[in-house]
Amino acid sequence: MRLTRRWIAVVTMWMIAGSALYGASAGPSGPGGGSDVYPLFNQEAMDSAPFPSDFLTVPDDAQATGLRVMLPKPDCAQRPSDCEDIDVLNTLDGFNLQPRLAIPFSGAIDPSSVTSDTVFLLALDGGKPAAKVGVNYVVWDPATRVLYAESDQFLSQASRYALIVTTGVRDAAGDPIVPSTQFDGFREHPANDAAAHRYKQALLDAVYAARHAGTPEKEIAVASVFTTQSITAVAERTRDYVRSLDARADFALGPGGARTVFAFSQVTSIVYRQHTRVSPDGFTNVNVPLNAFAFEPGTVGSIAYGRVSAPSFLRPDVTFNVVGTKEGVPPVTAMEDLYFNLLLPSGPEPADGWPVAMIGIGGSENKETSAPLLAPILAKHGIASMIMNPVGRGLGPLSTNTVRLADSSVTTFLAGGRSRDVDGNKVIGIAEGGLALASNLLLAWAHALKQTALDHMVLVRAVQLGMDVDGDGAPDLDADRMYYLGWSLGVQFGTPLVALEPAFRASVLNAMGGPQIHLQVLGNQRDIVGRLLASRIPSLINVGGIVFNENFPLRDQPPLVNAVAGAIAIQEYMDRREWAMQSGEQVAYAARLRTVPGSDDGVRGVLVQTAKGDVTQPNPAASRVIRAGGLEAHTTYYRHDLACAADPCTTAARKNPHTFLIEGVRSDPYFAAVTRGAQEQAAQFLASDGLVVIHPTPTNLFEVPIVLPLPETTNFIP
Repeated sequence: MRLTRRWIAVVTMWMIAGSALYGASAGPSGPGGGSDVYPLFNQEAMDSAPFPSDFLTVPDDAQATGLRVMLPKPDCAQRPSDCEDIDVLNTLDGFNLQPRLAIPFSGAIDPSSVTSDTVFLLALDGGKPAAKVGVNYVVWDPATRVLYAESDQFLSQASRYALIVTTGVRDAAGDPIVPSTQFDGFREHPANDAAAHRYKQALLDAVYAARHAGTPEKEIAVASVFTTQSITAVAERTRDYVRSLDARADFALGPGGARTVFAFSQVTSIVYRQHTRVSPDGFTNVNVPLNAFAFEPGTVGSIAYGRVSAPSFLRPDVTFNVVGTKEGVPPVTAMEDLYFNLLLPSGPEPADGWPVAMIGIGGSENKETSAPLLAPILAKHGIASMIMNPVGRGLGPLSTNTVRLADSSVTTFLAGGRSRDVDGNKVIGIAEGGLALASNLLLAWAHALKQTALDHMVLVRAVQLGMDVDGDGAPDLDADRMYYLGWSLGVQFGTPLVALEPAFRASVLNAMGGPQIHLQVLGNQRDIVGRLLASRIPSLINVGGIVFNENFPLRDQPPLVNAVAGAIAIQEYMDRREWAMQSGEQVAYAARLRTVPGSDDGVRGVLVQTAKGDVTQPNPAASRVIRAGGLEAHTTYYRHDLACAADPCTTAARKNPHTFLIEGVRSDPYFAAVTRGAQEQAAQFLASDGLVVIHPTPTNLFEVPIVLPLPETTNFIP
């Protein structure tokens, strides 16, 4: 921090000099005789200069960007939660890839004058005149005279961008704002500090880029330069480590090493004994719904239960160790057994073994009860299914399966639960143990998602090394035909998985949405965010209890003038959460889904399935991911509004189409036809290596592809 204070002193000197030379304001006269409003450029405080800014970084040779974030802290005795968050952010090598821009002004402005022509971003490292990236989600806060906005597009990782604010922005009287003399002084006076010199050169690059993009220098009111964080560098090196492992599957989970591979026709029951309590241990028996296999009868030939040894990179607080992004790989903290279910199709096995799809399950699911929901449709098309529990799912580690056969034989073995009692109440929740703890709450489930993606890569490796299921010494799965089918949470970790793993030839991603914080505040998970806001010190709740009002606009809405006390602090928390979690968020990997990692020209199939009015993954959050990946032409849109218009949705469960891919199998015949159509589309897509996209039935309820523009409102069924 000594460097930062020295820099502040230098900038302050330039500010004084600039004010003396140029006056408090100078610029073109407007219709009302000229404005005295200008953007602030005082680096002494974060709220007195444009944000983000590489001014708030320090050089770090261990990072891929050469920088590390260094945000100043508030009084940590008064605001400990903010200090904990900043400690997390200060480990990153750059800023958010869809950053919340903050521009303070000396006076009031007309928010309607803020457009993508008057405030915009420019990429600085492209080597040619850069196209403008506009702004969206604009908020003007009159109380603090700060303009907030997000970039209109998802930006490139580990890249420099210039934020340009022009005199096209008008003050409250309608006059053009004037350039900041502080900004002019910073650029025009000699820099006697190395850090200040670097940032001055960056600002000169910004002005040069703006001129070449068509904005005269005299119209630049202020600028900032920032570097986006790297997302994939550490993940790619960790993937390469996993791909070097000698991961061998073991199907002898029963007592005395008994083989846990069963002909489905001989299975009469499977009892999933859930480990639900600790001290003393408590259990709840659940019958695996074998009747669900009748949705596609006779397609599954056998059920196998296996395990493979895999590295865990998670610490007890459910975070990875911090490593530099230039060359670092998180250290392995433990070797663990990963348990998985494998369901093979009926009929003769192909000469090269069965093609196999990994199924990514939803957040409230487990591998035992999820297995019947999607495996039968894949088996119908000759594809085996492999399912495992994500980090924090599957109940406790003492959970077991008991398989009873027609000959009355019984085999009991560990199921591989990955949940644990975190809050100390002696109860193991269905989704407990997957969130970052203690001072790392800002990371939420980012690292658990990354660990789960790596776990699936271990299973990929096991298939590639030859997975002998029936014990005859020959592989039973085709390592050259591997696919991915993810739903809900399975898309959250599945998107980074598919983006990084070249073995997948095609993927289907159902019910996507992100970043996580945005889908939570828009949908039926607001209470989760409310509890987090209430637990902070000081609390960020601005209504009462766990009820809050973030007053954040949807995309493409007119600029919002904030009049809600406390909303801006909640928006800042949302941005920091998004920023901290970004290396584990699907939106950051979406653009890589259709390319084969390590290939210059390899393209593979991706099918997105989403529903209008999804309450769990709301449409605006899904659209963010689809837009970031350029996946509009590859998206199928289920029109739940039309379904409810034809056959009224009378319950909250039926009004939420989040589970349309599986609900018709699981419990509700209302969704039967839609579920069958969506599953058939997914299975045929994978079976064709991603080449065939059918129009599901009922045809009137599906748009293939989605009709643009992408939905930007929630569209909930009333």
